[in-house]
Amino acid sequence: MPGNDTAAIIARWPAEGTPKHKPMLILAHMDVVDALPSDWTTDPFELVEKDGYFYGRGSGDDKGGLVPSLVALLKLKEAGFKPNRDIVILFTGDEETQGKGAELGATEWRKWTEAEFALNADGGGGAFTRDGKPLGFGLQTSEKTFQTYYFRTRNPGGHSSRPRPDNAIYDLADALKKLQGYRFEPALNETTKVYFTERAKQEGTASSAMQCAPGWPTPPTARALTASNPIRSRLA
Repeated sequence: MPGNDTAAIIARWPAEGTPKHKPMLILAHMDVVDALPSDWTTDPFELVEKDGYFYGRGSGDDKGGLVPSLVALLKLKEAGFKPNRDIVILFTGDEETQGKGAELGATEWRKWTEAEFALNADGGGGAFTRDGKPLGFGLQTSEKTFQTYYFRTRNPGGHSSRPRPDNAIYDLADALKKLQGYRFEPALNETTKVYFTERAKQEGTASSAMQCAPGWPTPPTARALTASNPIRSRLA
């Protein structure tokens, strides 16, 4: 990959005969977030199957999306399936860091990845109860991204032998404590409104509070609900 030591894979399964539709694109990433072996009870970089679960760094994100996608294509090929459109895969190796693979897939590599639609194996997904009862399948329409802010403090300074009571480091620490207590105003869009409505039907507890006003509770209640649960906070 240009600019780093990772790799990307682009492959195409051509349509049988003349394609009847534009290609479809299947996306996934091969890389994982780093892990300290001392934090794990198993080797994080060796797949272990234990008690019906897979253990290993990235077994969920995103091997749990990449491997089934690839296996499904192989099984379709083995079964004699003949696609009526090209099926293209783009597996990148730097999603957790620079994201250059996805950027190139949308720009310089577009001649290979152009498609009518894309299915992202790293977004959405289904869940089951322990006894196998399906809970639902989520379709991800967008994803939050980060925002970077810089804090800078200044004061007249001085010498270490004559420390000032208004040290700039203390000012910065005070500002960070204020940031810790700040809560952004939650907001819902069309997708998340439907999500919380359907989850409320399943849970009947915390999610039910999401419907105490048309589409969303009062701002203080909304802030409390999202702050108390990281899953909810990423959706509002």
